[in-house]
Amino acid sequence: MTKERIKAEKKRQEAEKKKQDKDLKEIKKNFKIDTSQLDKSQGEGMLKEDAVPSGGKTAKLELTAKKGTLLNVVRLVDNPPGKWLVRLIEEEKSDKPVYLSQIVGYVDANIVEVDNQLIRNVMAGSFVSALNNTNAVDDEEEYQDVEVEAPPVEEEMYEAV
Repeated sequence: MTKERIKAEKKRQEAEKKKQDKDLKEIKKNFKIDTSQLDKSQGEGMLKEDAVPSGGKTAKLELTAKKGTLLNVVRLVDNPPGKWLVRLIEEEKSDKPVYLSQIVGYVDANIVEVDNQLIRNVMAGSFVSALNNTNAVDDEEEYQDVEVEAPPVEEEMYEAV
């Protein structure tokens, strides 16, 4: 009977792995994010109010969480207006299996309490990054010397009077 239990457990684990892979692929597609960015936090915060989907265009990508829930801010820019991409911290510590789609999503930026310095640093970094990208384009532009033939000069003849 133990062989049957081991086989059933292995099958359950394979199904779980398949579900997690599918979930990860869906997150990459929905949020246009590299999964390595999910582990990099721009800062931590806490919900000042309960987070509920707004019912707008991005409602299916928004999280539901209770006031006081701790979270990692994944991305402050390149999100729908007024939203931040976050990853809930407390939900990961649950005993039940947790899928990324349950803990990663958009929340209203107005209900997240974060250190103001975090926002300044990120926004300053975005501004500097944009400047660097603009300069990089100018610096990388190369000009090649092109030999151009001068247009033929028509000689005009003047007669002395």
